[in-house]
Amino acid sequence: MAKRSLMFVLAHPDDETFGPGGTIARYARQGTRITVITATSGQAGRTAGLASTPEELGRVREQEARDAADRLGIAAIDFLGYMDGKLDQADEEEVEEKVVRRIREEQPDVVVTFGPEGAGNEHRDHQRISRIATAAIASAADPERFAAQMATGLRPHLVRKFYYMTGYANPWGEMRQAFKPITTVIDITDFVEAKIEAFRQHRSQQEWMTKLQEWIAANRHSEVYHCASSMVADLPELETDLFAGLQ
Repeated sequence: MAKRSLMFVLAHPDDETFGPGGTIARYARQGTRITVITATSGQAGRTAGLASTPEELGRVREQEARDAADRLGIAAIDFLGYMDGKLDQADEEEVEEKVVRRIREEQPDVVVTFGPEGAGNEHRDHQRISRIATAAIASAADPERFAAQMATGLRPHLVRKFYYMTGYANPWGEMRQAFKPITTVIDITDFVEAKIEAFRQHRSQQEWMTKLQEWIAANRHSEVYHCASSMVADLPELETDLFAGLQ
């Protein structure tokens, strides 16, 4: 049987850990192939004295994400190199083409991105990559979208299930746009330490460790998702597996 494939389309180095790190560790332990697309290099984040320019910080944070990926069991993490905090200034069609290319190359069964609200901090980069990833799901299956990719041997790919990360509660206050309803709960009780250990690899971002622990507690040692689209009929009202209904 072919190995299952799960892709995350995210905005910043450390998103792979702070958001779905427990889910990634759990599925990687089961032998699922995990890939991550990261749109920016985190050039506007905290430096912790590890970098003196945005460009240097981007290189530092990419390496930190690779180190975290190793801890979590991510098979491949790709950085698109856009500027942190300015993803809304990038050419949206250009970013989408890159995401579509990776979907067609990787052919994941399941794809996950941020909810349209932009997660608990409502970050505009999170909001933008959510919109781009949502468009890319449809485009990847359409042979008329980015047709030049076909000349390189790629083929359209229909993602079978597409999810938004969501939450039970935001521990940091009211949000302008509510989380999407929860359809899927992944218990990460046995993988919380793996998630925290992976976040320790993001040495420049350790100021956020307390926030991470608050997020884990507020979300009941689970990582929760909203199923935005599915090729599977008759799903349970509340899933406990992103691959529910897939053979």
